[in-house]
Amino acid sequence: MRDQVIHFFDLLCWITGLEPVSVFAHGSAMADPEVAEVGDVDTSIAILKLSNGALCQIDAQRRTPYGYDERIEVSGTAEMMEAKRQQTGWTRRYGMGQIREDGMDAGWFERIEHTFPLALDEFVSALEEGREPSAGLADGLRAQRIADAATESLKSGMPVEIA
Repeated sequence: MRDQVIHFFDLLCWITGLEPVSVFAHGSAMADPEVAEVGDVDTSIAILKLSNGALCQIDAQRRTPYGYDERIEVSGTAEMMEAKRQQTGWTRRYGMGQIREDGMDAGWFERIEHTFPLALDEFVSALEEGREPSAGLADGLRAQRIADAATESLKSGMPVEIA
């Protein structure tokens, strides 16, 4: 919750403009049993209730053999929006009864490699211009509070209110 899913807690707040008020998290050590020995999980689901009553589900796996899988779906009462998986290429190969497509990035770093310099440039520009960076300290602290509550829920097996 604190090292991987925390980024999605931050993204949830940015996308919705809302504050989560509670979180219910479950997890298991499915891919690597040694993770359980240090009190952590490698597969998890966090269900968050937002300030307007909306629900959000964040699924996370530390290891996926097919590549770094990241996507977002928002389902509303009138519409649905999705940001699909990001593939490494744009080709398809058609054969007898099959279609092969390019895969996904191997890991997290490969996924952000092209956008990280842009984020870093924005941060440095904000410092040079004396303005608040687009992602400020309050955003990080909010994501940390949510991650702490999710970790507490993961350990207790109960929903936790987010302070």
